[in-house]
Amino acid sequence: MLKNPDLSRTPKDRDFDGEAIITELHGNIYLTVTRPIGQGKNITMEAVEKELALRGIHNVNYEVIKQAIETRSGEPIKIGDLIRKTTVYDAAKETLKKFTQELEITVYQKKDKIKITISEDKMKAYLQVDALVGGDCEEKLSRIMEKLRKKKVIYGIYKEKIVEVIENKLYSRKILVAEGQPAIEGRDAELIYLFPKEYNATPRVEMQGDIDYYYLDGAQAVEKNQVLVRKKQAVVGRAGINVSGRTIKVKKGHDVPLPQGKNTIQSKDGTELLAAISGYLIISNDKINVERKRMVIKGDASLELIKNSSLCGVYAERMRGTQGQAFTGDVTITGDVFPGEKIFATGDIEILGSIHESEVSSEEGNIFIYRGGYNAKIKAMGNVEIGIAENCTIDAKGDVLIHQGLSSCIVTSENRIIVNGEEGIVGGSAYAGLEIQAVNIGSQEKISTEVGVFENVSLAKEIRLMLEEPKKVGEQLNIDTEPNILFELMKEYIAQKEKVDELKLQQEELELSAFSNSRKVQAIKVKDTIHEGVTIQVGNAKTEVNKPMHLKYMENYITIYNSNGRLARRKVTYAE
Repeated sequence: MLKNPDLSRTPKDRDFDGEAIITELHGNIYLTVTRPIGQGKNITMEAVEKELALRGIHNVNYEVIKQAIETRSGEPIKIGDLIRKTTVYDAAKETLKKFTQELEITVYQKKDKIKITISEDKMKAYLQVDALVGGDCEEKLSRIMEKLRKKKVIYGIYKEKIVEVIENKLYSRKILVAEGQPAIEGRDAELIYLFPKEYNATPRVEMQGDIDYYYLDGAQAVEKNQVLVRKKQAVVGRAGINVSGRTIKVKKGHDVPLPQGKNTIQSKDGTELLAAISGYLIISNDKINVERKRMVIKGDASLELIKNSSLCGVYAERMRGTQGQAFTGDVTITGDVFPGEKIFATGDIEILGSIHESEVSSEEGNIFIYRGGYNAKIKAMGNVEIGIAENCTIDAKGDVLIHQGLSSCIVTSENRIIVNGEEGIVGGSAYAGLEIQAVNIGSQEKISTEVGVFENVSLAKEIRLMLEEPKKVGEQLNIDTEPNILFELMKEYIAQKEKVDELKLQQEELELSAFSNSRKVQAIKVKDTIHEGVTIQVGNAKTEVNKPMHLKYMENYITIYNSNGRLARRKVTYAE
């Protein structure tokens, strides 16, 4: 029995046939012949020749083989050199392997039909599958991804769509499987003018007796807060990316500033330009300006002057105190304003002299009275500046500045009241939203004087005026009054007093809340003396002065402020 060295023996009871073992070592062929055991058979020459033929070994010495069979020494004996010839088995095996490989290649090349189409702008890629064979979903996806890669499609691939094609066999359909990021072109900001830009406004002065009018011929009138220019915001732009991963560059958009000039303001979001005042449009150096028309009255303003002038229409009516419109612009009076006159304007009012028992009102601007106001009513949306005021009612959204003194006036300012003269504030009341500053308050005669800094100045003023009503009603009550009239007066007196008490309670609650939440520093600053008879209030803290408070320090003021509901004071420099 022949046996290869890599085969194990199989015993048959106790008998073993002889063996012929053929080995190859270092290019030589060796034969080892063993003796049989028990009743086993000897190896024959025919068996050795058959094994050599099957293994393709022919270059051997048969005499040496014959001798090895006869001696059965069990030792390896060289019988020839290794020169192997290809057997039919080997050739068939090699042919089968090659055929299998060719068959696999032929199958895939024949059955996988994948088409990739890219748009002309390279922003989209489409997949069309007509056939897919071999492998699971992951393998098929891998082959399609490789196809896309070869077509240089690497950006914006929708893998889920490809998987859907594979799983649902969506064949012979053109399906979008990759898409680039479109570029967004930049655009500069655009200004939209809400008025014709073609007109050319030119200044003109028209003199009518003692009144000069400063016109702007061709100018367009605008109202306060009217939108003049709108801006379309710039689009910055964004670069794009195509399916091949290449960047698509774009032009960036730039901002264009609003043409803001004199007396114009921008909206909070910066997209609109508005008129800050009522007036007329002027374009100068590519800027939008709003100028007021101006009227100059040379000399004193009297009813007779206005009647004799050609100031016509609603302006003349308004100046005479009727219910017409205010003069649209600024007014300058070089002299005084006589009793009974009412000067109304949208802009600034400037009076170089004094005003007597008259009314002056500015809807949007400031009021300047160089000398004094006597028994007059003065109201401004901006500031009020006056030399001296006696028995006047002054109301300002901005500051009130008095150069000499206040006497028996009712003054309210939502900001500051400043009295620079030694006379200070005597009699009446002065209410401010932020600060009151004076050299002296009150007088040696103990004249009742009220000064206060409040969160709600208008409410404080209303209470001050309401306090006068019960007094007026009370003065009419006497023993000789008829019973029915007395009863009505008593009812009115009680109603007025209840109204005052209600307003006071409302003020206390408001000031207490404001004191807790407000960050404003509210104070009264006094440089010299607060006299007896003065009532001081800051927020919800109030006191009545029973004896003079001498506070004089060189170049310094004493600040009186609210400290946790109580009035406190400290020394500060004039600069504060």
